[in-house]
Amino acid sequence: MVPGLSVGRLNSQAYSIGARGFVGGLANKTLVLIDGRPVYDPLFGGTFWNVQDVLLEDLDRIEVIRGPGPTLWGSNAVNGVINVITKGAKDTQGVYVSGGGGTEERAFAETRYGFQIDENSWMRVYGKWLDRDSTVDGEGDSAHDDWDMWRGGFRYDRETSEDINLTFQGDAYHSDRIGEFIRQFPVPGANLQFGQSIRDARNSGGSLIFRLSQNTEDQGWSFQSLYDRTERVTNVDFRVHRDTFDLDFQHYFHLGDAHELRWGVGARHTRDESNPGVNTALIPSDRSLDTFTAFIQDTITLAPDRLFATIGSKFEHNDYTGFEIQPSARLWYTPSDRHTFWAAVSRPVRTPTRIEEEGFLTFGIVDTGLAAGLPPSGIFVPFGVSGSEDLDAERVFAYEGGYRVKLTDNLALDASIFYNDYSRLIFVPETVIGAFNNDGFGETYGGELLARWRVADNFRVEASYTFVDVQIHGPIFAQDEGNTPHHQAQLRSYLDITDNLELNGALYYVDRVPTVDARDYLRFDIGLTWRPTHNLELSVYGQNLFDPQHREFSGINEIERSVFFQASLRF
Repeated sequence: MVPGLSVGRLNSQAYSIGARGFVGGLANKTLVLIDGRPVYDPLFGGTFWNVQDVLLEDLDRIEVIRGPGPTLWGSNAVNGVINVITKGAKDTQGVYVSGGGGTEERAFAETRYGFQIDENSWMRVYGKWLDRDSTVDGEGDSAHDDWDMWRGGFRYDRETSEDINLTFQGDAYHSDRIGEFIRQFPVPGANLQFGQSIRDARNSGGSLIFRLSQNTEDQGWSFQSLYDRTERVTNVDFRVHRDTFDLDFQHYFHLGDAHELRWGVGARHTRDESNPGVNTALIPSDRSLDTFTAFIQDTITLAPDRLFATIGSKFEHNDYTGFEIQPSARLWYTPSDRHTFWAAVSRPVRTPTRIEEEGFLTFGIVDTGLAAGLPPSGIFVPFGVSGSEDLDAERVFAYEGGYRVKLTDNLALDASIFYNDYSRLIFVPETVIGAFNNDGFGETYGGELLARWRVADNFRVEASYTFVDVQIHGPIFAQDEGNTPHHQAQLRSYLDITDNLELNGALYYVDRVPTVDARDYLRFDIGLTWRPTHNLELSVYGQNLFDPQHREFSGINEIERSVFFQASLRF
């Protein structure tokens, strides 16, 4: 729903979601957080979306920052930030039960119970489960990637008389049936031969978050500590589990009438242990990494109610590239309450991942004799891409600007443009054999336009258009250049037919994705929701209604037309 963001499915359980280019695979230049917990994967880069989920009934908001956010969030917040925030336990009281099913969403169920412990304390517990059908290949045959997953969690909130808020929350998830059809992988002991695997992968993990905060009229602070556990087993035997410990402290206060200062410090420790698979290995198999951060930011009132500026920088030390500085500056001008002009410049970085520094990706097995032009030796060795310990952090100079205008009380426009200059991009050689290197450089540029129109009290329409162009240079295999659609457009409508009946529709156009040979497509979704009583809600949804199937961000898997029904009860 956000212009400038590319969202596409790789298969039944994996997504590519990123902002302003470089959105292939795990989209390693977009940082994602859930309730202050970073879910960016330091082993492979990017976000594994199949293990990220919340109960939508308890969702407060999703903040999407198009463009860099290095000062507050640090490394890897290069092209954008997605910050998912759930409601407090106080706002999710009572019983909620929901379930349904359909052609692709075969079955799903979720429940939550919120209750008050005492005058100042509230708690909720929840659980949810899903069972999703597989996608198909170009011939309409099953891609063998059906899957299921359950998850559950709790949240406890307490308010004290000193305006100090305490939160303790936890989540856990598990799936031992993630269908994963790998059509080709190297077979040890066979010269340039490949095999197939249709075994299930497995994922499990969980997190605990403890947060203290205090906010008054002029100042505030927050302290957060978290623990995160991730376990992943692929269907070609690569196994890894990772533990993350994170501490973060932030404080803001006013300095006179013109300055609002915000500063903070943080530390993160991760440790992983892995077993090599057929085509993936981490060397050494276990590793600990530490990151220490500090930031300061000043929001300055240059002219009251008219002109403002924000300047600041993140200072970070990590075990791979050492000390990194990530400054940013932003200026915005509001000549009236209907007009806002803004501009920003930033220099974020993306740090190398474990696989880029210390991994090995096997693309084939070769006989040493044949490789040297001699008779077969009977000795087979793998070839592929190895990590490099000499990598530097990717660096970006990002320039952006925009204009927001409220043309009438019912019509508003939001326009933005950007230009990003990338250097030291981490890629593999043009031959796709060798070691990861920093030989890539390039640029992205484009813009986004959003219009919101309230046609009537019961009817509103939103439309948007996005253009992005990615140019990558250097002696590298620049697969990301064709991973981002040049053009995207959306038209969405929200109609309250009556007080208890609403009809919502969305039309999406997505340009072709050359890297995976995905043609452009037009997608139409529609949903009808009826609330016969205050407690009961019945919905039916149709997705991808124009085409029986289409390809999005995968060279093999295609997404089918689907219909599903949902019933929800609240009391």
